[in-house]
Amino acid sequence: MVTNALTGEPVAGAILILKPYDEVQTAGADGYFLFDELEPGTYTLSCHAKGYQLPDDVALEAGINDSLIHNFELQSAS
Repeated sequence: MVTNALTGEPVAGAILILKPYDEVQTAGADGYFLFDELEPGTYTLSCHAKGYQLPDDVALEAGINDSLIHNFELQSAS
């Protein structure tokens, strides 16, 4: 889920990129996003949203049949 760190409100339209595959998802109106059916391995997840500071990328390790959860709390750029 992607939220505003100050208000806790969802950040709809945030762009999430999963590398090394450069798979892109857009957060919905509720701030949720999903990358499904990933192969086991190491991934890097980044998040970008207009009007917000760029957060650090996150390293994730997926095993067989794993479900991974990561929440981004974005800080306003202003």
